[in-house]
Amino acid sequence: MFELIKQYRREFVYSSYLFLIFELLVTPSFSVNIFYFSVVALVGYVLINIWLLSTYQLHSARRVSQYSDVLLRVNLWERLFSYVLLPLLFYTAVVTFLLFSPSSTLNQIVTVISVFLFFYLFLYVRTSYEKVYSVHRMTRVSTDFVSIVVYFMTLSVLSHVLVDEVYFALILFFFTLFCFIYILYHHNKFEINSILLGLVSAVVITFVYYNSNFAGPYALSAILSVLYYLVVSLWNVRFSGSTALGDYIPPVMYSVMAIILILGL
Repeated sequence: MFELIKQYRREFVYSSYLFLIFELLVTPSFSVNIFYFSVVALVGYVLINIWLLSTYQLHSARRVSQYSDVLLRVNLWERLFSYVLLPLLFYTAVVTFLLFSPSSTLNQIVTVISVFLFFYLFLYVRTSYEKVYSVHRMTRVSTDFVSIVVYFMTLSVLSHVLVDEVYFALILFFFTLFCFIYILYHHNKFEINSILLGLVSAVVITFVYYNSNFAGPYALSAILSVLYYLVVSLWNVRFSGSTALGDYIPPVMYSVMAIILILGL
């Protein structure tokens, strides 16, 4: 771990800055004053954008050969969502969650987890930049996991803001569909059959919400996020080219265990 931090000092430093930002946001003197909260949150946005721009400049180009000064640069437009929008959406989800969450303990847990995720997200984005010709495999894994965390945090905020079940169900459906489309796009599986599968999956998750009685907003968000994880995990197995039934069993078992654990709390 220390070797990893030493190798990626810059990413570690920016993650540490975000830790300070999040800790300030959960400090009572800042969290109760929306102006101070907004100013500190804006500083975090600036930091992330500085990292995004500087990392692109430093690591997105490679010389064609040692005998040429011609640079081959990553086409950022093709990876715009995963390399730019996802970190910003993740930060937005964390900030919004900290704003609406009444639990100081949960806020600290979210802060620590988010900082680790930002470090690894920064790390893998940089690693993928350095591989000009391809997206690093671990980048897909890390960004998929971040999308699950964003999904949970967004639903947690919506469950506090929206009390009408119909409105929540509509937003849940479109937000889930958007997340599934992102996963398909990120895995280069943006095809009509895959989109229809994502549409059906979004309908199923919305149906589960509308016909279930969850105890508390966090239980609701957690169970829906487990279902989202299940769909994404099964897709990842299929995208890897596996057709063996045994490869699909672990995600199902993990999801069932997680749901039982959530319901038992």
